[in-house]
Amino acid sequence: MLTNILSGFIGILSLKVFAMMNLGVLAGLIFGSIPGLTVLMAIVLLLPITFGMDPLAGMILLLGAYCAGNYAGSITAILINTPGTPAAAATLIEGYPLTKKGKAVKALNMALIASVIAGLISTVVLLFVAPIIATFAVKFGPAEFFALAIFGLSIIISVSSKNLLKGLVSGLIGIYISMIGIDPIMGTARLSFGSYNMMSGINLVPALVGVFSISELMNICEDFWKKWKNHEDDSFEISNAIEGEKLTRGELLDCMKTIIKSSFIGTFIGAVPGTGAILSSFASYNEAKRSSKHPEEFGHGALEGVAATEAGNNGITGATLIPMMTLGIPGDVVTAVMMGALIMHGLPVGPALFSDHAPLTYAIIIGLFFVNIIMFLQAKVYIKLFVKIRNINKKLFVALLLIFCAVGAFAVNSSMFDVFAMLVFGIVGYFFLKFDFPLVPMVLALVLGPLAETSFRQALIISRGSLMIFIQKPISLVFLLISAISLVISVIQARKLQNR
Repeated sequence: MLTNILSGFIGILSLKVFAMMNLGVLAGLIFGSIPGLTVLMAIVLLLPITFGMDPLAGMILLLGAYCAGNYAGSITAILINTPGTPAAAATLIEGYPLTKKGKAVKALNMALIASVIAGLISTVVLLFVAPIIATFAVKFGPAEFFALAIFGLSIIISVSSKNLLKGLVSGLIGIYISMIGIDPIMGTARLSFGSYNMMSGINLVPALVGVFSISELMNICEDFWKKWKNHEDDSFEISNAIEGEKLTRGELLDCMKTIIKSSFIGTFIGAVPGTGAILSSFASYNEAKRSSKHPEEFGHGALEGVAATEAGNNGITGATLIPMMTLGIPGDVVTAVMMGALIMHGLPVGPALFSDHAPLTYAIIIGLFFVNIIMFLQAKVYIKLFVKIRNINKKLFVALLLIFCAVGAFAVNSSMFDVFAMLVFGIVGYFFLKFDFPLVPMVLALVLGPLAETSFRQALIISRGSLMIFIQKPISLVFLLISAISLVISVIQARKLQNR
């Protein structure tokens, strides 16, 4: 194995490979930071370019976009309360309040460092223990996936500490919305109200952009109106420290335990096919809040929360490659495209990849290690530019963001229906905020609802209607117990915070 690792390291030392690495990272930063232009879109657009390259350079280009895109979603989440990627929805919970306090640079640096550390840890796991984790991951069936989805949904209590009832209502609305479209088991249309467009369900990207971005724009426009009536200045209210406040060594050390723990959470969840970054980022946030010495700071701009979500988010980057490279099972949609790239180059996926093409395989894995380093160096340079986005004229800012949101929503399926859906969700998000209903539970339920429903019904079909299947399966039982413990702890913490 050490010989293969050394051969892989020598193979990665190429000017062409490092050029593709930088190009991929730059593309990922751009696509990930623009709301609606997802990491998947970046990978798909870069894929044809790789056909004329050697397999190593092509895969490194795609991995660069993958890692950087996962991180870049936090940039707009922190600066303008708009997640560039769906997984960054967890980051804005703490990131945007930090920006309003004039600590945008601090939050961006924390997100970057947590992302890089998580990516490196995930890569090391991929390098040394991939076959073991892959063997465990394939044991997940419908019962295990349902228990995992329930664990994710239990986080709703944690992010609704201000008002548990309103958080549950928000979550139930999200589950209802997730059921719109074709029934996953019976294949019949439901809750579509006769609309052909709604039969395909509500796409996550327009929903996220609407709930977080359009609602924020509506709040800004409302602020315009109030200040115009009172003849006040309508520029952004930003602390002078926004460009000067740096992340201290003490703050980083305080969050290091959370970063490492969240990295392993992301690595574990990412290795399970079909889960993804959204679940890992919210699960990491929930664990960070549960174990924090200062849980009362969460929701008001806690650096620890930013560190947890970004480490959980980027911990999946290496982990999703584990089932793809060892078993030929893609961990998510993005790695499914990457698997297609390997096949296009005539490479097998699965155990034969390690046995027949070991030097190339290890070169790709070691390249992922260098991708995270390049991402750190590039993003450190661009952070100063990112922050200046809030220094532009506020009216121009609103117009540009609205255009980006509309383009991003349209680009998902090239459908105006998604643009209208984005606007509807924006109105819903605006009134949610007005009546103090949390937005995150609705988004979390919208993401996990289909997984929970499909897995639950499949498990009942297998067990012929017996609920005992969820208890008889050891992995399912463990996750259900963890969910119950998490719920109890979250309720206790919420009661304590409400009584203060």
